[in-house]
Amino acid sequence: MSVQRVVVAKPVSKTTNLGKSQPTAVTKPTKLALPTAPKAVDKDLSHYTVLVYAREKWGKTTLFSTFPEAIFFSTEPGQKGLSIFDFNAENGGVKDWSIFRQGVELLEQNPGQFKTVVVDTIDRAYDMCLDWVCDTLQIPYPGETTSGKEDFGKSWRFVKMEFMEQIHRILRTGRGVCFTSHAVEQRIRTRSGEEYDRIYPSMSGQARKVVEALVDMFFFGEYYRGPNHDVLRVLVTEGDDQVWAGHRPIGGVRFPRFMQVKDGQGYQ
Repeated sequence: MSVQRVVVAKPVSKTTNLGKSQPTAVTKPTKLALPTAPKAVDKDLSHYTVLVYAREKWGKTTLFSTFPEAIFFSTEPGQKGLSIFDFNAENGGVKDWSIFRQGVELLEQNPGQFKTVVVDTIDRAYDMCLDWVCDTLQIPYPGETTSGKEDFGKSWRFVKMEFMEQIHRILRTGRGVCFTSHAVEQRIRTRSGEEYDRIYPSMSGQARKVVEALVDMFFFGEYYRGPNHDVLRVLVTEGDDQVWAGHRPIGGVRFPRFMQVKDGQGYQ
């Protein structure tokens, strides 16, 4: 039987400052000093930010369910077949950005619960953030002022700041953050006029720029035919002209370009 943790939080006011967390008590700053030794390399994968995108039903949610003490911020349906901790599942999951913010606040208030936060999917989460900012600024869409004039990117910057701040609030608690997205093919035209298809996450280009700056690893999930003609699920960790993927080395070491994902052993 799946066990759900019931949590209650106060609603977030629409007057909350964009891109800023709630004010905390002022503490006396500690005396600063230059480091005398290099910091240790963190080899715990659960402390990193990871994006996995793939075609529908590849197993993105199942993969992240194997991460240690994971809690899901589900913005789309599709988790019914998994026994997971799913925030606000009894009320439909994360249906808007104010619920997402309340979830972040609860994580800050309960540092001993959960080690990994899975945003499933990043596409919907970013769209919710965009809608929340527009509602807060009382504009129909980013790029315009309340009077309909061009704002020269100010509102788009608010969306970026707000989204990144909520993710950074989670990271500051010591938890890792994982994102899922779907895969789509986009036609690319080179300066010479040549065209080719490349696989990207289905999120908007604006969202992809924000997420690419946030994550340590962005992997593409694909099917490959094994040596015995069996179908294997594989993570592509390094991109090329056909696939958008990449990651930062951990301790100077990179992942193999292709990593097989076995059922129930995704994290391992």
